[in-house]
Amino acid sequence: MASTSSRTLCTPAFTARHDGIILDSGLSNSSTTSSNTTRPPIRKAVLIGINYYGDERHQVLGCINNVANMSALLQSRLGYKSENMVILTELTSPCSESLPIARNILKAMHWLVMDAQPGDTLFFYYSGHGSFSADGADRDEADGYDECICPLDAHVSGLIVDDLMHDIMVKPLKKGVRLTAMFDCCHSGSALDLPYTYDVSGKQTHISTVSSVMENLRDAVAAYPTGDMLRILSNGKKIFKRLKTGRKAEYMAFRTKASEAEVIQWSGSKDSQYGMNFMRGGQWHGVMTGAFIQAYLKNPHQSYAELLDSTRKSIRESLGSISHLVITQIPQLSCSHSLDTSLPVVM
Repeated sequence: MASTSSRTLCTPAFTARHDGIILDSGLSNSSTTSSNTTRPPIRKAVLIGINYYGDERHQVLGCINNVANMSALLQSRLGYKSENMVILTELTSPCSESLPIARNILKAMHWLVMDAQPGDTLFFYYSGHGSFSADGADRDEADGYDECICPLDAHVSGLIVDDLMHDIMVKPLKKGVRLTAMFDCCHSGSALDLPYTYDVSGKQTHISTVSSVMENLRDAVAAYPTGDMLRILSNGKKIFKRLKTGRKAEYMAFRTKASEAEVIQWSGSKDSQYGMNFMRGGQWHGVMTGAFIQAYLKNPHQSYAELLDSTRKSIRESLGSISHLVITQIPQLSCSHSLDTSLPVVM
């Protein structure tokens, strides 16, 4: 799929889901327990890959392969153990608790952060369709849209929005807990609603507001030679509104979405962009996942800024030989608090 700077929906217009679910199998909706028992730090991971088999219109290739590759990296290089990992893909029997339907995805999110204590290291990975919906009542999105992921049963359960994922996986975490999340999907730049976003130089950026304003500015400039004053004025009003609402949304995000826990998100694209897949070695892979793993394995001792830069370069190298593709998929790095991006990456 080619990337775009406009908000073009690449998935069905399912209803966005902003609420939690009632969990069974002994788990409650609470993400923490009242246990005061001390234990050694642990590593836990949740990996989700959805190819949407049987849906001719929306089937994608590579998402389940992405999970296998990420699982191998976590276990071979980062010290995660299979008994502390939950994997949800379609390569399971029907009615299985391992199918990536909304109920199981939300249950896995709760399991990941349940009873998390300082020193614990958590990892969340999602590969599948990404989408968006109009911003909810919290008005924390500078571009006016909530980002969403699409469970296998989205036509029944609806989409899972960023606000809900933040409430489940970020808000309950204590200082000293580390969560790394990766989203290899469309519209994933702010999938966890983390307020601090960084570029490869380590500077904090304001992606959603800037990209939206630039889009309207380009349209206004394009209209100038034609003398279309209505179009120029319309874009001028949109720019003013975007700057005004964007600042309010960013204020709300910093006030309500920051956390003392160490939450890092790697995403495959900006909120306004598509994610892409490519074939290598006879198998389909997600561009973001393949580039990230390749960049990390070349040098596991990079800083956050360096790994972001090398991942972006790896994407250009991987897809640069495909002449008909315009590569504008730009991986993003965000954090729950101010981050020194010169520090070495920890996962």
